[in-house]
Amino acid sequence: MQGIDNIELSQAATKLYEAWIEQRMATGHVALLAGLADLNAEYYQNESAGLLIAPAFGIGSELAASRPNGASIFPETALMARLPITAGKSAYLQAAAVNARTGVIGAHHTLDLSMHKGALLIVEAGHGGRIKVAAGYWRYTRRQAGAVAQGGYGLLDYPLRDGDDQGASVSLFARVGVSDGVTTSYRGGWQVGILLGGLVPRRPEEQLSFGINQGVLSTRYCTQARHGHARVSGTETGFELTYSDAVLPHLRIQPDLQYIVGASGSRNADVVVLGLRLTASFPAI
Repeated sequence: MQGIDNIELSQAATKLYEAWIEQRMATGHVALLAGLADLNAEYYQNESAGLLIAPAFGIGSELAASRPNGASIFPETALMARLPITAGKSAYLQAAAVNARTGVIGAHHTLDLSMHKGALLIVEAGHGGRIKVAAGYWRYTRRQAGAVAQGGYGLLDYPLRDGDDQGASVSLFARVGVSDGVTTSYRGGWQVGILLGGLVPRRPEEQLSFGINQGVLSTRYCTQARHGHARVSGTETGFELTYSDAVLPHLRIQPDLQYIVGASGSRNADVVVLGLRLTASFPAI
């Protein structure tokens, strides 16, 4: 249910993904952004989880599935106005209003300028220094399925050790999210993991990551599934191990192994997924 690949698409298309302008004020402590933007670039994200491929490590499933097309995240964004405010070196508060209906030029759902479906309001506050601790709350302005779609989350990024000639870098991450449990298939979920870098001397670009994620299904979803004679456990849990290294100056290879327990919430469906991601990069001309 939560997916296995954070770049998967239901159909191929060439589309406009992001287009925004940003104005910084108050000597850089305030920045107003407006346009088509990815919500997950600034909200509900752990930097240490970035190597993992399973979508649940990118943004919590309870928020990702909060609308028929999802929130303003890959593969379709929406109009957004975002205002982050920083205090001192690391404390921050940021709020955003996002069109509840996603859609960009070139997508099946075209760009919506009317916002007649309402808006997603989200706020996040935290400490963004070397150790990141943050909490957020989100809410839609229009009711869905007779209820207010809303939720909250908390996250932690904790670097245990910086890499050097004497050993590898080590970072831990943890995150938990909850929702109203009525308007989506999920009433919450959590993710934890570790990121290691520089395990082998003289290979500074190599990284190894292991993570566990669990989506907790809503009571309404489980009830509907059982009416269809499905054996539902109420959770879907994924384990992922991935390794990445640059084998050539402009080519990175990343084998990936995922083991999913209770796929789609079924009691009798465990799945093993083997993957390989290749990333080619080219220097600017």
